[in-house]
Amino acid sequence: MASLNSVEHWDLEADVLVLGCGLAGMVSALEARHTDPGASVMLLEKMPESEAGGNSRVSGQSLSFPDDMQAYRRYQEALNQPHPLPDRLMTAWVEGRTGQMEWVKQKAAEVGFELAPWGNFGAEFPAMPGAECIKDLYTLQPASGLVAPRLERPYPSGVYLCFKAHLDRTPEIAVHYSTRARDLVYDQDTREVFGVIAERDGKRIAVKARRAVILTTGGYEANPEMLGTYSGYTSDVRIYGSPANTGDGIEMLQRVGAKLWHMRNHTETGGNHPGIKVPGYGAFIRNPRPRATSWIDIGGNGHRFYPEAGEYHDTHFKYQLHGRWEDVPTARVAPVHMIFDEKTRRTDTLVARTLAWGFIVDGYEWSDDNRAEIEKGWIHRADTIADLAGKIGRDPEALVREVETYNGYARAGHDPEYGRQPDRMSPIEEAPFYAVEIVAGLICTTGGGLRDEQGRVLDVEERPIPRLYEAGELGSFHANLYQNGSFLTEAMFSGRWAGAHAAREAAWG
Repeated sequence: MASLNSVEHWDLEADVLVLGCGLAGMVSALEARHTDPGASVMLLEKMPESEAGGNSRVSGQSLSFPDDMQAYRRYQEALNQPHPLPDRLMTAWVEGRTGQMEWVKQKAAEVGFELAPWGNFGAEFPAMPGAECIKDLYTLQPASGLVAPRLERPYPSGVYLCFKAHLDRTPEIAVHYSTRARDLVYDQDTREVFGVIAERDGKRIAVKARRAVILTTGGYEANPEMLGTYSGYTSDVRIYGSPANTGDGIEMLQRVGAKLWHMRNHTETGGNHPGIKVPGYGAFIRNPRPRATSWIDIGGNGHRFYPEAGEYHDTHFKYQLHGRWEDVPTARVAPVHMIFDEKTRRTDTLVARTLAWGFIVDGYEWSDDNRAEIEKGWIHRADTIADLAGKIGRDPEALVREVETYNGYARAGHDPEYGRQPDRMSPIEEAPFYAVEIVAGLICTTGGGLRDEQGRVLDVEERPIPRLYEAGELGSFHANLYQNGSFLTEAMFSGRWAGAHAAREAAWG
């Protein structure tokens, strides 16, 4: 813990200090500067600039804008159950979401971007009350000078790049990369926050925040200990987002007595997306809408475990089990292998290539027909299913039997075990045959400090901790199921709340 008396001198100082340079952090800083152009604003980012941006840089870049406030309230309340939000916070959230489109259009136009519709997507859970308020999804891309067409896929990092352009053209906001916040400086009696102890170039520095500190440090998905503690995962669960999300903000919140919420909540509302395990890259998200149908997933016991070719991407890899929406079971039945044949190999790439860390930041380019990855040894190949089993440590007789059983279902057009749709099944019969290890992957977590409608962090008695704010994934409002396009829009409006109110705080010194 860092008390004010322990700070002998301040190495850096600003009126508003923002921790984290993802979308929520950038918007917080920009809004603080907009609210009070005379305020000095500083961003501390844990990663070097080349790896900054958090999950907002590598996400799917989708935005959604509800068109009916009352309908959206009903829909979001249904999505959050059984974890309802306080009424005042829900009201502020709904008002922020439904009035956001024009602001986004304006901010995009200011830096040469445009808002464009993409796909044909509405509500992910259309049977829920109020779902009619979600008509479409949007994204941001560099402006073409024409009316924005409907896109087949979002521009990679488009939303992030738009607001990074805003940050880059606002030199009054001081950005310090490769500077990791370690602790808050605060009064141990009143919990009033005065600044941050950070680490840069192996040295401890003290950073003074005259008005407020805003935490936008993301979640805990890259921290295996926290993942096990809060989510119960002990198997090989990988992340698709930023490796910087190791729960730093959560640890700082705990030290100042913040009340935590949404630490588990279905693990994370965005679902457990199956991914392909790759040495040196963690994992790549498996193609969520493969055209090929001659493949299955088998679990640790050698058997299939769910209707694996369903359109789970439409519900962020949730499926209904006993009347409840649950994460697809990949994490619970590991190790998992995808078994497929030559037809599936040549039909489509196995991975989603427009998002996740491996593509956006590391820059790996997966081949269209998966040949390069076979040659690298990432995908196993054999002339027979029995030989394939030996290469992945499976019982040959058991794997042959499982594939033959599935092939029978595919030829009959009926899956009596799991109900896979007939048009999503075809026999695994064209040699050679292939196998690749599948892991459950997390995009983000939603836990953090309980916050109010101004973005202020609350203590265990639900009183605001003086001068401490929060935005984005850390302490997200999302409590159970997730509607596509909501995380980035939440990062924007929660960042605007926090930045504006932090800038209005009276300086302490």
